[in-house]
Formats: sequence, structure tokens, C-alpha cells
Amino acid sequence: MPEKINILITGAGGTTGQSIIKALRISSLTCRLIAADTHPLAAGIYRADAGYLLPAADQPQYISRLIDVCRQENIQVILIGSTPEVPVLARHRDEIQKNCHALAVVSEKETVDICHNKYNTCQFLKQNNLPGPETVDISDRSQTELLIQKRGFPLLLKPQQGCAARHVHVINSREEFDFFARRINEPALLQEYLPGDDEEYTCGLFYSRDHRRLGEIIMKRQLSYGGTYRGMTDDFNDIRDYIRRVGDALAPTGPINIQLRNTPAGPVLFEINPRFSCSDAMRAQMGYNAPEAAVRHFLFGQEVRHLLRWRKAISLRYINEVLITHEDYEKLVTQGHLDTCSGVPFTGF
Repeated sequence: MPEKINILITGAGGTTGQSIIKALRISSLTCRLIAADTHPLAAGIYRADAGYLLPAADQPQYISRLIDVCRQENIQVILIGSTPEVPVLARHRDEIQKNCHALAVVSEKETVDICHNKYNTCQFLKQNNLPGPETVDISDRSQTELLIQKRGFPLLLKPQQGCAARHVHVINSREEFDFFARRINEPALLQEYLPGDDEEYTCGLFYSRDHRRLGEIIMKRQLSYGGTYRGMTDDFNDIRDYIRRVGDALAPTGPINIQLRNTPAGPVLFEINPRFSCSDAMRAQMGYNAPEAAVRHFLFGQEVRHLLRWRKAISLRYINEVLITHEDYEKLVTQGHLDTCSGVPFTGF
């Protein structure tokens, strides 16, 4: 293993990218962290060792710019911190490695396609005889009407792709459905509403390069603005059995994150994210360090099960501040990168 590992963390402006940075900072790795984001005021950039601006993942120059950054910084491994980048990097994973020798930790395109589209996720569950919410594509008017008649209200209306509860609506009447359905200008689905607002869980699993399950962690959570801000680990054996069945049927590579509710009928997932989690910093403090495990396993082929053991604990997330200089901000805006980052976090709490 080299003396220092160069790691690129994308999506450094969001909680997932920042969680990856935090988890790596408390790991036993000797590493140089290069953070990237689309916005020059992404806090994670200023808490890394160097920072870069990238185009949005849906822009044609995204991959070429990413490869340029990897070459310039001699990046060995890429850890993805934002949802839109996942399908793009899954499609271009081999191209990136061929052009700059950087390994992007991401599942195969087929696996990502199942997870990235929530309708595909529900079809996958159905095909594998796994409990999932009854779901229809709202473009199928007859199936939509059948679901409304069968389940009644409330129902859940949401885009087939998306994150952080964007355009997700709890529908309590036909009038509300008609109102919100007209305002979602992308493929959407209607789904049975899973009971148990206080029984929501975020579950991480980690799979090897040959799709073996190496560990899992389950946190009962409370949400704020679409993200976990309180999390409690415990055994939750019925949920563990369920997520193992789901993960093993999916056979991903690296980390996945399952969001579910424990209903009176048992655990039922409503989302699978084939990436790291915004809870990874919380989990790392509990002993389950998926970012470190990813670097050690995929880059060096090391045994990592000991990094995926956790202890029972409660994690509380709070807002913190990072102070940056005008000079660093202006340099990032004008030059697109920072060779060193001088963000100072608030430490008086």
C-alpha cells in the first residue's frame, strides 16, 4: 500500500459527500482527500486537502473534466457523494479507469438502473418475491384507477427518479392527485402509503467485488429535510433478514443503502440507493466505516469485515459552520480548483 492514497470525493456540498470525508478522516488510512462539487460554496471542498469544481453530471463535459482532475491529482479511487453522478459513473467506470487508472466504486449499470428508477425497484422486488409497496406508473390510467379504488387514500405520489423527497407528495384525495400529478413534469408513480411514520429505518449493506455480502448496519431514524438527523443502531433481526434477502438478490458492488418502514405486516422498503449514505459519518463513529472499507477492499483487496462491525449507539446530527476566506472562494471560482483548502470549522460546541 502506498504511503498516501489520493481519494476523490464527489458531491462535497451535500451530506453524503461530507459524510464520506468525515468517515475517512477518522479512519486508519493515510490519505489525501480531494473534494469536488458543482458549486464553489460547497462546504466539503473547504474541509478537504484540495478542491475542484466539476460540471453537473448531466453535462457532456462532466466525464472529461473528471478524468482531467484524476490525472492532475493522481487519483487512485473515486467515492461518489451525489445521486445524479451514480448512473453516469456506472456507465463510464471502465472508461475512467482506462484513461486515468482511477477506480470508481460503483455497482454495474444494470444494478444501478434497478435502484435509480423507483418503478424498476418495485418491479425487482415483485420479481424476486420480496415485500414491496404496491406501485403503478401514473401514465397507466387504468392501473392508477385500480390502485386508488383498492387502497384508497392516503397514497404517495413521487417521481420515478429523484432524491431528498423532491416532489414527493402524500395524496389524500382524488383532487390532490389531479393537482400534483399535473405539476410533475417527468415520469412519476403512485404508491401505497406505508404506515409507521415513527418506524423508518436506514440500512447499509456492503458487497465485495464478487458480490459477496460483507456487512450490514441498521439504524432507526428520524428525518429532517429528507435526511437522517437522529439514528439508533440495534439488532432489529426481522429487518436484518429482510435487507439481506434484498441485497443478495440485487448482488451489488460496494455500498448500498436501503430505506424502509417496519409496518404491521413486516419491513417494506421504498428506496434502494446504490451508493454511500448521508449517514456514513454517523455509522463510522459506531464502527461501521464503509468509505474506509471501500478503499481497502477495492483498491488493495484487503479483508474488511472488521471495519463493518458496529456497536449499539445513538447518533445526533447538528448544524455546524465552516469559515472560509474570500481569497479561497475567488480562486475556486476563477481557476476551478484549490491546491490547499483553509476552511475552519466551528469547534466551540
